[in-house]
Amino acid sequence: MAHITLIDMSAIEARKVLLKNDSYVNFDLPNYFNFGPLLNKVSGQMEGRNWSEFQGIVVDDDGSPKKTKGGSDIKKSPGYQFGVNHRIVVNKNSNLSWRPLELTHPVLYVALAHLFTEESNWKFLVDRFKSFERDAIEVASIPPGKSFDEKTNKAEQIKKWWEHGEQRSVELGLEHSYISETDISDCYSSMYTHSIAWAIHGRDEAFRQQRNRNILGNQVDDLLMAMHHRQTNGIPQGSAMYDFIAELILGYIDTLLYDAIKDEGIEHYKIIRFRDDYKIFTKSPVDGKKILRIISDTLIDYGLRLNVTKTIVGRSLIDSSFKADKLEGLFIPKIENNYAKHLMQIHQFSERYPNSGQVARMLNVLHDDMYGRLGGGLIKSLKDYEKPKVMISILVDMCTKNPRFYNIIAAVISLLLSQLSDDDKIKTAKVVHDRLQSLPNTGLLDLWLQRAVYKYDQSLSFTEPLTQIPILHGGNPIGIWNSEWLIQDMVDLITSIQVVDIELYASNPAVTTRDEVDEFRDIPS
Repeated sequence: MAHITLIDMSAIEARKVLLKNDSYVNFDLPNYFNFGPLLNKVSGQMEGRNWSEFQGIVVDDDGSPKKTKGGSDIKKSPGYQFGVNHRIVVNKNSNLSWRPLELTHPVLYVALAHLFTEESNWKFLVDRFKSFERDAIEVASIPPGKSFDEKTNKAEQIKKWWEHGEQRSVELGLEHSYISETDISDCYSSMYTHSIAWAIHGRDEAFRQQRNRNILGNQVDDLLMAMHHRQTNGIPQGSAMYDFIAELILGYIDTLLYDAIKDEGIEHYKIIRFRDDYKIFTKSPVDGKKILRIISDTLIDYGLRLNVTKTIVGRSLIDSSFKADKLEGLFIPKIENNYAKHLMQIHQFSERYPNSGQVARMLNVLHDDMYGRLGGGLIKSLKDYEKPKVMISILVDMCTKNPRFYNIIAAVISLLLSQLSDDDKIKTAKVVHDRLQSLPNTGLLDLWLQRAVYKYDQSLSFTEPLTQIPILHGGNPIGIWNSEWLIQDMVDLITSIQVVDIELYASNPAVTTRDEVDEFRDIPS
């Protein structure tokens, strides 16, 4: 299966991809959310125009426009507003470490997409990516364009990691004996927005042009600062757009890393980089340690640092090519004909490997088996010892330590609720709701819990604003982004386009289906 990345596409094709829903949002949302129509409508309105044309005018108390010393109208700036992007903060690893996911303001997102895919800019960027290529450094994380079977962007990324992160790693064992591993700590949150211009134009040229806000790198920098109250530390997370920007920065750093390793006199090595994860293949553990030091030294100038807890030096290559959770999972026999014991087995495994890919696979297998046996929730065929409430309690406990898998956990909960009496469904849904609302930063959990229970009890309220869109706003994005800086016509346009398919929301079955949660269907285990 051929993988087509974003930089393999024409400017027109790349723009279409960036304006797709699963490029705008590359984390899991319930199936009735679709921001594609909104983005394309805004794109049509902004075609051939600068985003600044849609900024509102600052007025005096008497309603007259405020003027600059030169007599021009003073425009409202998103950079002096809070809440321009919508932020969903999720638990990263259950240890009080959090990751902010963002839904970018549609006008600023479209402005970035248009800026990147303007014909001359796109050719320049594609050529720039080509100039980053080095034989000794393989990059497996350029955002996908499309594949022949049209998988989602997320599924494509998972498959690429399987092929490059695991299969390719084992293959490199033919030439190398040792592997060292590391990743960048809080990568996106630590990226310096000015380094985008360094990556696009080269550091020296970017310094010479730093006051020229019309060069491509500085225009991108200005748009990112406009989203974050003029802050220069950190780029957003949660979109293929920002994965693309991260790859620009990290690709440029690859070239500096390559030169530094060459200067050190190390010749026989290979690096596979999947975004901010590095796998280093060497013939000796000494070379692996040297390269780790070089990576650390190279990242310093870009405000980035290695994650010490995930840095491993010179291990045996074959075992180290696979994550520990996957290796252990190979030797755990699946418990048949007892969902309660099977779920407890998964719970215990998740205690050792929270948030791991193998936990996701186990949960998917459980959901698949249970979904089939229970007829998608239409058949009540649990055995006496498979108590729905007991299993729901186990799943609720797993939510606290496995935030990456809120969707599949909530999907299993929805199946188990289907096995209760009508009154008990409502009571249990409320108990689950109340228990999970006590957790901090539950925006993403709110969305998936709403999907699991809304057919049983629509009176339950959630704190995440996106949950109000189908209930109070007819599918329209009211109050999601701060648009006070925009002209009224654009505000009206944004709030008039549905981002929730109300018909799908109404017709969805009570039980979350396989298609809504299974990203692993065609990916070998």
